[in-house]
Amino acid sequence: MSQHTFTRRDALTGSEVRHELKVYPGVDHAFHNDTGERYNEAQATAAWNDTIAWFGKYV
Repeated sequence: MSQHTFTRRDALTGSEVRHELKVYPGVDHAFHNDTGERYNEAQATAAWNDTIAWFGKYV
């Protein structure tokens, strides 16, 4: 994880904002963009499923 990720994580943890931070292995920024070179179908699917589950639990 980058230093920016740690900074954001720490800021969110110190707040009352409900959040979950996940880092998907083996991917880079825009891994969910199916029109780009960085698209990773397996990790994009996992991220989408995690997002839907989070919304189902908290929203």
